[in-house]
Amino acid sequence: MKSKLIVTIFLIISICMGCFTIMFKYNDSNKWDELFLDNTITLTINDKIKIDDDMLYEAVKPLAQKYSANLYKSTTVTEGVTKKYVGVYLTYDEYHPYQVKGSDITLTSMEKEAYISTSINEDDRQIGQIKDIFDDNPIVVGTMDYYLNTFNFNNNLQVRFKDINNAKLFFTELTEQLGVSEEEITTTAIHLNNGNTLNTMMMIIIIISLFCFTIAVFYNTCEDSKRIGVLKLMGYNKSYIFEKLLEPIYKTVLITTCVELGVMFLIIKNTNITFWIEMLKNVFLLYTVVLILSSISYFIVSRFTLSEVLKGNYGKNLIEKLNNFLRVIILLCCFVFSGILFSNISRAQNFREVIASWIDYQDFAVPVNLNVSDPMELINSDNNEYLRKAQATLFDQGCFYVYNTHFQTQNLGINEKNILDVNESEDIKVEEFNPNIDFNLSTININYLNTLGLKDMHGNDIIVDEIKNQRVFLLPNSKVDENNYEYILNFYMTGYNQMTENYELKFIVYDDTQNNKFFSFNMDMNEDGKYNIYSPIFNIITVENMQDNEVRNILATDINSRLKIPLNNRTLEEVNNELKEIFNQSIGITVGNLSQPFMDQIEIINITLKFNTPILVLVLIIYVMITVQSVKLYIKNNLKTIGIKKLNGFSLVRSMKSYIIKYIIIDIMLSIAYLITVYNYLTPTMVDQFHNITGNPLVYLFFIPMIAIDIGFLIFNIKMVEKRSLNSLIKGDYYGNN
Repeated sequence: MKSKLIVTIFLIISICMGCFTIMFKYNDSNKWDELFLDNTITLTINDKIKIDDDMLYEAVKPLAQKYSANLYKSTTVTEGVTKKYVGVYLTYDEYHPYQVKGSDITLTSMEKEAYISTSINEDDRQIGQIKDIFDDNPIVVGTMDYYLNTFNFNNNLQVRFKDINNAKLFFTELTEQLGVSEEEITTTAIHLNNGNTLNTMMMIIIIISLFCFTIAVFYNTCEDSKRIGVLKLMGYNKSYIFEKLLEPIYKTVLITTCVELGVMFLIIKNTNITFWIEMLKNVFLLYTVVLILSSISYFIVSRFTLSEVLKGNYGKNLIEKLNNFLRVIILLCCFVFSGILFSNISRAQNFREVIASWIDYQDFAVPVNLNVSDPMELINSDNNEYLRKAQATLFDQGCFYVYNTHFQTQNLGINEKNILDVNESEDIKVEEFNPNIDFNLSTININYLNTLGLKDMHGNDIIVDEIKNQRVFLLPNSKVDENNYEYILNFYMTGYNQMTENYELKFIVYDDTQNNKFFSFNMDMNEDGKYNIYSPIFNIITVENMQDNEVRNILATDINSRLKIPLNNRTLEEVNNELKEIFNQSIGITVGNLSQPFMDQIEIINITLKFNTPILVLVLIIYVMITVQSVKLYIKNNLKTIGIKKLNGFSLVRSMKSYIIKYIIIDIMLSIAYLITVYNYLTPTMVDQFHNITGNPLVYLFFIPMIAIDIGFLIFNIKMVEKRSLNSLIKGDYYGNN
């Protein structure tokens, strides 16, 4: 067996063993991070209610026993190393994802201070040691009495029910015992997602590596065609030939796995027997898969008839078809993964340019996450009044309310009718107007208005009073004569905001000759490439005049957020804590930097790149193998024709002209897959909130240099073969016959 095949098999098995180890290590770390969290319900009591830990514990214990519920509370402490402490109160036995040397925390341990830990401590309360496979996750699991001796509940704990149907009864009785309302206790179900990107990527790498192994075995069998022919002529059967071909491969795989296990034993310290049992299972599975994949050689051998051996064909058609099929599939994968990578890189660059445009507002935070215990509660009247009070507090603290949108004729309507189709009978007096409506509407509060420096046509500062049933619109002087904006805005307020009859609209014309450029805060509005809009109509809202739907809009998140919160040298954590005091427990708002949505999207793109890049590298390695062997197979099967042409002065490239042309045609046809992939990733649908960030369209042309590189590599490979002497070419000595 050739040294190249030995090295290839060694690398493939090493990659598979490495992937097994990475997955095992990652799953082990996740096991400790998610300990006792999955399928639990988190109970959180309003921070404004101060409940003593002992009182809360004594209240939940009998309820836990009554309704068969286990209680958990955890915290993480950094003391040189990060250590996780978990307190448990058990009323029924359940599976623990760890093994213990000594005694475990059980039902009988609940009435005393006892704990188990990954480390051994000189403490009478420790009853056992947790076996940590890699000895790198410091964990302490103790009874709730032990936990509360050092830590607090902080009005929060996790509950896991044996029968989830008991949850409502449990929490109802708990509110009665604590003397609080149901609204003052928030319950959140936790269901951890077992899927993860790293494991998926490792599995794909293993699959591709095994595919490489299959190809290597395939080409090894093809290169041994003379040997197979000789053995057939000597009368040996297919099984014997198959055994002779694959015996050295199996030995190489076995030796490699043993070497890998030995290296892992020396490198990976402090592992217990669980890890090695798992790795031996993986080795056995890997060896089984190798045996199955090797059967492709038996299939090839079985196709070699004695007639083909005597003619020297040795399954010529079969080998060529299989090779061409593999090349098309792998080239297709190369184009697809390249399209994903190039388009994502381009979009990531565009995102970074967008962030640079928003840099002037980097000291503002926006809501990025909203947790609502009951979404239907948002639309009831009591909640609207509550939100109005919260909004008044935020406005008093200097928060901006800014939302820009674009209006045209087709998106202005009332009672499901377009503005052009409305008549007198529909609660609005119809007036004449230019039917080609096109304007930007900027809905802002007075805090933001005061930063704009707008002046009326007399040069005076524009001041808006807070009057309950009055809405002020600021019209740009340059557009006042374009349309009947008073009628259009009255129509807009009636249809969109359900304006009451006694609601007054007031119009002020502002001078936009000196100041007409305003930041849009909207990904869909980018008139100059820097996310500015020019001469918008301003819709001024106040706490007094806001409609109900505008009040609820303060809860909008990410790039759709209306609320802009000045940090004023505060951290995001400090702002989040202040919001907890403003909103009740039924509404939880988390803020991030104004650029946070873009940063999150870049992170998603980076994860995509990390996921697809190693896969593309492996696919390219496979493609190089197939391309090299493809040239050899073609020359081997056309030796007579190529040899005669070379004797007549033709170069090898010229002799293989038809082959190269077919090669180029396949490249061009498969590049369509690249264009489709780039289109899907470079131009996301309108549903995507970032659909305006499309990346550089030049990415579409990258398939041209890709094809050029592919053809260049093909010709380089042919030239390498051509360097051999004519006798070697005609004999086929370059092709595995030495």
